[in-house]
Amino acid sequence: APDEVHGTPAMLWLDFMTYDFGSSHTYYILEAVKFVVREAVAFYICTSLRLLVQYLSPSDSKVLTFSKYAYAVVLVTHLWIFLSYFGILGCWAILATLRLPRRFLPYGVAV
Repeated sequence: APDEVHGTPAMLWLDFMTYDFGSSHTYYILEAVKFVVREAVAFYICTSLRLLVQYLSPSDSKVLTFSKYAYAVVLVTHLWIFLSYFGILGCWAILATLRLPRRFLPYGVAV
């Protein structure tokens, strides 16, 4: 990955995390964006663990049953957060269309 894009330091995925890792550049990132990135990474990790347990095929069916129910909770939570987030974005697009129709009408109609 390039170190700079048009003279501006390139952002890395580490910039979304809380620890700086010694970077001399700081970026202002909305907390909502940080939350979405962290939630997506956590969901990826949970999905990977669920697949690992499934493909290991433990002989103890209690472990497999627990992993299914625990992943069901994670999946429902992820879908709830995902749909809520994009629902809020859609509401803001419609509200912006009402406020400045010439500028935001394409976004409001797209919703």
